[in-house]
Amino acid sequence: MPNEELKPCPFCGIKKKVEVGQDDMFYVECLKCGAKTDVYLFDVNAISAWNTRPSPWVPVTRRLPVGIKDERTPYLVKTIDVYGVALWREYDSGWDWESDSGEVVKWMPIP
Repeated sequence: MPNEELKPCPFCGIKKKVEVGQDDMFYVECLKCGAKTDVYLFDVNAISAWNTRPSPWVPVTRRLPVGIKDERTPYLVKTIDVYGVALWREYDSGWDWESDSGEVVKWMPIP
């Protein structure tokens, strides 16, 4: 295995459960949420693909959902330590998030 260290999962943030698999080919998979790279001939390519993949999470400090046609469109949201589903209210620029877990800090469309 190469010297390059695997970065945490861009979806769930877990670092300890990310491993390089080998079934005559190489890929990196998060054993918590199941995120996985494509399959490569060499482990260095799989690790590079994993480490350079952008996170789908959008920090609320960077931008918020805009141009929503349906106010009932759900998004995955994250507070400091909790994940959930919330609706974005375009009319008052706020999350419809019923949780005592704090403010939403990141969001992403549901794939």
